[in-house]
Amino acid sequence: MELPGRLGPEDGRYLEEAGEVERVTVVETAGVLPPARRKKRKPASERNPAERARVPLTTVTVVFADLTFADEGEAENWLNGLEGEECDLLLNRAFDSLDRLLVTQAAATGIPYARPWGEADALAGRVGYGDGDSAYAGDPAASLAVDVRGGAAAPRRERLSRSAPLRRVAAVLRGRESLRASEVLVPRARADLDAGRVVEAAAVVEVAVALTIRELGGLAGDEEHRADIDALEGMLPELATVTEGVVDSGEPWPGLREQLDEAIGVAERVIRRVRVLDP
Repeated sequence: MELPGRLGPEDGRYLEEAGEVERVTVVETAGVLPPARRKKRKPASERNPAERARVPLTTVTVVFADLTFADEGEAENWLNGLEGEECDLLLNRAFDSLDRLLVTQAAATGIPYARPWGEADALAGRVGYGDGDSAYAGDPAASLAVDVRGGAAAPRRERLSRSAPLRRVAAVLRGRESLRASEVLVPRARADLDAGRVVEAAAVVEVAVALTIRELGGLAGDEEHRADIDALEGMLPELATVTEGVVDSGEPWPGLREQLDEAIGVAERVIRRVRVLDP
Protein backbone atom coordinates (compact mmCIF):
# COMPACT_ATOMS: atom_id res chain seq x y z
CA MET A 1 0.00 0.00 0.00
CA GLU A 2 1.14 3.58 -0.58
CA LEU A 3 0.47 6.34 1.94
CA PRO A 4 1.17 10.08 1.78
CA GLY A 5 3.72 11.52 4.16
CA ARG A 6 6.13 9.79 6.48
CA LEU A 7 4.74 7.39 9.08
CA GLY A 8 7.59 7.52 11.53
CA PRO A 9 11.17 8.55 12.12
CA GLU A 10 12.63 5.36 10.65
CA ASP A 11 12.05 2.97 7.80
CA GLY A 12 12.93 -0.69 8.12
CA ARG A 13 11.76 -4.29 8.29
CA TYR A 14 9.74 -5.53 11.23
CA LEU A 15 8.81 -9.10 12.12
CA GLU A 16 5.59 -10.08 13.86
CA GLU A 17 5.96 -13.42 15.57
CA ALA A 18 3.45 -15.93 16.85
CA GLY A 19 5.54 -19.03 17.52
CA GLU A 20 7.10 -18.62 14.09
CA VAL A 21 7.30 -15.47 12.02
CA GLU A 22 3.74 -14.72 10.93
CA ARG A 23 4.33 -11.66 8.77
CA VAL A 24 7.00 -9.19 7.77
CA THR A 25 6.25 -5.49 7.38
CA VAL A 26 8.60 -3.43 5.22
CA VAL A 27 8.36 0.37 5.44
CA GLU A 28 10.18 2.53 2.90
CA THR A 29 9.83 6.27 2.31
CA ALA A 30 10.71 8.08 -0.92
CA GLY A 31 10.96 11.81 -1.53
CA VAL A 32 11.93 12.86 2.00
CA LEU A 33 13.82 16.07 2.61
CA PRO A 34 17.60 15.82 3.16
CA PRO A 35 18.88 15.69 6.76
CA ALA A 36 18.91 18.97 8.66
CA ARG A 37 22.11 21.01 8.49
CA ARG A 38 24.14 21.57 11.62
CA LYS A 39 23.93 25.31 11.01
CA LYS A 40 20.83 26.99 9.58
CA ARG A 41 21.15 29.03 6.43
CA LYS A 42 19.84 32.57 6.22
CA PRO A 43 16.36 32.91 4.68
CA ALA A 44 16.56 33.36 0.90
CA SER A 45 14.23 33.94 -2.00
CA GLU A 46 12.29 30.86 -3.04
CA ARG A 47 13.68 29.60 -6.34
CA ASN A 48 11.11 27.01 -7.29
CA PRO A 49 7.68 27.42 -5.60
CA ALA A 50 6.51 24.18 -7.26
CA GLU A 51 8.73 22.23 -4.86
CA ARG A 52 6.34 23.10 -2.03
CA ALA A 53 3.88 20.60 -3.45
CA ARG A 54 6.26 17.67 -3.01
CA VAL A 55 5.46 15.28 -0.17
CA PRO A 56 7.16 12.06 0.84
CA LEU A 57 5.48 8.80 -0.15
CA THR A 58 5.65 5.81 2.16
CA THR A 59 5.34 2.31 0.71
CA VAL A 60 4.34 -0.40 3.17
CA THR A 61 4.76 -4.02 2.10
CA VAL A 62 3.27 -6.69 4.37
CA VAL A 63 4.40 -10.25 3.61
CA PHE A 64 2.07 -12.91 5.02
CA ALA A 65 4.26 -15.91 5.81
CA ASP A 66 1.20 -18.09 6.41
CA LEU A 67 0.23 -17.81 2.72
CA THR A 68 2.50 -20.33 0.99
CA PHE A 69 2.30 -21.99 -2.43
CA ALA A 70 3.88 -25.11 -3.88
CA ASP A 71 4.98 -23.36 -7.06
CA GLU A 72 4.40 -20.23 -9.14
CA GLY A 73 1.52 -21.81 -11.00
CA GLU A 74 -0.41 -22.37 -7.78
CA ALA A 75 0.32 -18.80 -6.71
CA GLU A 76 -0.87 -17.45 -10.06
CA ASN A 77 -4.11 -19.43 -9.83
CA TRP A 78 -4.67 -18.05 -6.33
CA LEU A 79 -4.09 -14.47 -7.47
CA ASN A 80 -6.31 -14.78 -10.54
CA GLY A 81 -9.10 -16.27 -8.44
CA LEU A 82 -9.18 -13.47 -5.88
CA GLU A 83 -12.46 -11.59 -5.58
CA GLY A 84 -12.85 -8.02 -4.38
CA GLU A 85 -13.96 -9.10 -0.92
CA GLU A 86 -10.91 -11.36 -0.49
CA CYS A 87 -8.61 -8.50 -1.52
CA ASP A 88 -10.28 -6.26 1.04
CA LEU A 89 -9.66 -8.86 3.76
CA LEU A 90 -5.97 -9.01 2.85
CA LEU A 91 -5.71 -5.22 2.88
CA ASN A 92 -7.42 -5.08 6.26
CA ARG A 93 -4.85 -7.54 7.62
CA ALA A 94 -2.12 -5.30 6.23
CA PHE A 95 -3.64 -2.19 7.84
CA ASP A 96 -3.91 -4.07 11.16
CA SER A 97 -0.22 -4.93 10.92
CA LEU A 98 0.64 -1.29 10.20
CA ASP A 99 -1.46 -0.18 13.16
CA ARG A 100 0.38 -2.53 15.52
CA LEU A 101 3.69 -1.30 14.14
CA LEU A 102 2.82 2.36 14.73
CA VAL A 103 1.57 1.72 18.26
CA THR A 104 4.70 -0.25 19.11
CA GLN A 105 6.86 2.51 17.66
CA ALA A 106 4.97 5.09 19.74
CA ALA A 107 5.59 3.09 22.91
CA ALA A 108 9.28 2.63 22.07
CA THR A 109 9.99 6.25 21.08
CA GLY A 110 7.63 8.15 23.38
CA ILE A 111 6.12 9.94 20.39
CA PRO A 112 2.30 9.85 20.76
CA TYR A 113 0.34 7.88 18.20
CA ALA A 114 -3.12 9.41 17.89
CA ARG A 115 -4.83 7.80 14.92
CA PRO A 116 -4.88 4.64 12.85
CA TRP A 117 -4.10 4.54 9.12
CA GLY A 118 -6.63 2.92 6.84
CA GLU A 119 -8.34 3.06 3.48
CA ALA A 120 -9.07 6.76 3.71
CA ASP A 121 -5.34 7.51 3.89
CA ALA A 122 -4.02 5.09 1.27
CA LEU A 123 -3.23 6.32 -2.23
CA ALA A 124 -2.89 2.88 -3.84
CA GLY A 125 -2.98 -0.79 -2.91
CA ARG A 126 -1.70 -4.01 -4.45
CA VAL A 127 -2.14 -7.69 -3.69
CA GLY A 128 0.38 -10.08 -5.21
CA TYR A 129 2.86 -12.89 -4.69
CA GLY A 130 6.59 -13.37 -5.02
CA ASP A 131 9.61 -15.08 -3.54
CA GLY A 132 11.23 -13.76 -0.37
CA ASP A 133 13.56 -11.21 -1.94
CA SER A 134 11.05 -9.73 -4.38
CA ALA A 135 8.28 -9.61 -1.77
CA TYR A 136 10.47 -7.83 0.79
CA ALA A 137 11.53 -5.36 -1.89
CA GLY A 138 7.90 -4.55 -2.67
CA ASP A 139 8.33 -5.90 -6.20
CA PRO A 140 6.06 -8.98 -6.49
CA ALA A 141 6.26 -11.37 -9.42
CA ALA A 142 2.60 -10.60 -10.20
CA SER A 143 0.03 -8.37 -8.54
CA LEU A 144 -3.46 -6.92 -8.74
CA ALA A 145 -4.21 -3.23 -8.29
CA VAL A 146 -6.87 -2.77 -5.59
CA ASP A 147 -9.10 0.32 -5.59
CA VAL A 148 -8.68 1.86 -2.14
CA ARG A 149 -10.05 5.26 -3.12
CA GLY A 150 -13.53 4.29 -4.29
CA GLY A 151 -16.74 4.40 -2.32
CA ALA A 152 -20.37 3.45 -2.58
CA ALA A 153 -21.92 6.04 -0.28
CA ALA A 154 -25.04 7.85 -1.40
CA PRO A 155 -24.24 11.26 -2.96
CA ARG A 156 -25.87 13.24 -0.15
CA ARG A 157 -24.15 11.19 2.54
CA GLU A 158 -20.81 11.52 0.79
CA ARG A 159 -21.26 15.31 0.52
CA LEU A 160 -22.04 15.56 4.22
CA SER A 161 -19.09 13.39 5.17
CA ARG A 162 -16.83 15.75 3.23
CA SER A 163 -18.35 19.12 4.20
CA ALA A 164 -19.67 18.69 7.75
CA PRO A 165 -16.25 18.02 9.36
CA LEU A 166 -14.77 20.98 7.48
CA ARG A 167 -17.50 23.29 8.79
CA ARG A 168 -16.87 22.06 12.33
CA VAL A 169 -13.10 22.50 12.04
CA ALA A 170 -13.59 26.04 10.70
CA ALA A 171 -15.96 26.89 13.56
CA VAL A 172 -13.49 25.62 16.18
CA LEU A 173 -10.54 27.44 14.62
CA ARG A 174 -12.53 30.69 14.53
CA GLY A 175 -13.47 30.30 18.18
CA ARG A 176 -17.20 29.91 17.52
CA GLU A 177 -17.25 26.40 18.97
CA SER A 178 -15.09 24.44 21.38
CA LEU A 179 -14.01 20.83 21.09
CA ARG A 180 -15.83 18.26 23.17
CA ALA A 181 -13.53 15.90 25.02
CA SER A 182 -15.90 12.99 24.42
CA GLU A 183 -15.47 13.41 20.66
CA VAL A 184 -11.76 12.76 21.14
CA LEU A 185 -11.84 9.99 23.74
CA VAL A 186 -14.66 7.85 22.33
CA PRO A 187 -13.01 7.45 18.88
CA ARG A 188 -9.69 6.77 20.60
CA ALA A 189 -11.27 4.01 22.68
CA ARG A 190 -12.87 2.57 19.51
CA ALA A 191 -9.56 2.62 17.63
CA ASP A 192 -7.84 0.77 20.48
CA LEU A 193 -10.62 -1.80 20.78
CA ASP A 194 -10.78 -2.49 17.04
CA ALA A 195 -7.00 -2.93 16.94
CA GLY A 196 -7.13 -5.51 19.73
CA ARG A 197 -5.77 -3.22 22.44
CA VAL A 198 -8.50 -4.14 24.92
CA VAL A 199 -6.66 -3.01 28.04
CA GLU A 200 -5.95 0.42 26.56
CA ALA A 201 -9.61 0.83 25.56
CA ALA A 202 -10.78 -0.30 29.00
CA ALA A 203 -8.50 2.23 30.70
CA VAL A 204 -10.26 5.22 29.07
CA VAL A 205 -13.81 4.01 28.43
CA GLU A 206 -15.23 5.10 31.82
CA VAL A 207 -14.02 8.68 31.37
CA ALA A 208 -15.12 8.72 27.72
CA VAL A 209 -18.65 7.60 28.62
CA ALA A 210 -18.89 9.98 31.59
CA LEU A 211 -17.89 12.91 29.36
CA THR A 212 -20.38 11.82 26.70
CA ILE A 213 -23.16 11.98 29.28
CA ARG A 214 -22.08 15.36 30.67
CA GLU A 215 -21.33 17.09 27.36
CA LEU A 216 -24.04 15.63 25.12
CA GLY A 217 -26.80 14.51 27.46
CA GLY A 218 -28.90 17.66 27.05
CA LEU A 219 -28.22 18.46 23.41
CA ALA A 220 -30.98 16.40 21.81
CA GLY A 221 -34.48 16.04 23.15
CA ASP A 222 -35.87 12.94 21.42
CA GLU A 223 -36.73 9.72 23.24
CA GLU A 224 -34.01 7.63 21.60
CA HIS A 225 -31.35 10.08 22.75
CA ARG A 226 -32.67 10.06 26.30
CA ALA A 227 -32.76 6.26 26.26
CA ASP A 228 -29.13 6.08 25.14
CA ILE A 229 -28.03 8.54 27.83
CA ASP A 230 -29.91 6.52 30.45
CA ALA A 231 -28.22 3.36 29.17
CA LEU A 232 -24.79 4.97 29.48
CA GLU A 233 -25.57 6.17 32.99
CA GLY A 234 -26.55 2.62 33.91
CA MET A 235 -23.24 1.31 32.52
CA LEU A 236 -21.01 3.74 34.46
CA PRO A 237 -20.75 1.75 37.74
CA GLU A 238 -19.68 -1.39 35.85
CA LEU A 239 -17.26 0.61 33.70
CA ALA A 240 -15.67 2.03 36.85
CA THR A 241 -15.13 -1.56 38.01
CA VAL A 242 -13.67 -2.42 34.60
CA THR A 243 -11.14 0.42 34.84
CA GLU A 244 -10.07 -0.66 38.32
CA GLY A 245 -9.82 -4.25 37.14
CA VAL A 246 -7.52 -3.59 34.20
CA VAL A 247 -5.36 -1.26 36.31
CA ASP A 248 -4.94 -4.00 38.93
CA SER A 249 -4.48 -6.95 36.56
CA GLY A 250 -3.15 -5.40 33.36
CA GLU A 251 -4.89 -8.17 31.43
CA PRO A 252 -8.28 -8.47 29.68
CA TRP A 253 -10.74 -11.15 30.71
CA PRO A 254 -13.44 -13.11 28.83
CA GLY A 255 -16.38 -10.93 27.87
CA LEU A 256 -14.53 -7.65 28.41
CA ARG A 257 -14.23 -6.84 24.71
CA GLU A 258 -17.99 -7.30 24.18
CA GLN A 259 -18.78 -5.14 27.22
CA LEU A 260 -16.56 -2.34 25.94
CA ASP A 261 -17.94 -2.64 22.42
CA GLU A 262 -21.50 -2.14 23.72
CA ALA A 263 -20.62 0.95 25.76
CA ILE A 264 -18.52 2.54 23.04
CA GLY A 265 -21.22 1.77 20.46
CA VAL A 266 -23.88 3.62 22.45
CA ALA A 267 -21.55 6.59 23.01
CA GLU A 268 -20.79 6.69 19.28
CA ARG A 269 -24.50 6.69 18.50
CA VAL A 270 -25.04 9.63 20.86
CA ILE A 271 -22.22 11.59 19.20
CA ARG A 272 -23.55 10.89 15.70
CA ARG A 273 -27.06 11.94 16.68
CA VAL A 274 -25.90 15.21 18.22
CA ARG A 275 -23.81 16.01 15.15
CA VAL A 276 -26.91 15.63 12.98
CA LEU A 277 -29.52 17.26 15.22
CA ASP A 278 -27.41 19.84 17.05
CA PRO A 279 -24.07 20.21 15.21
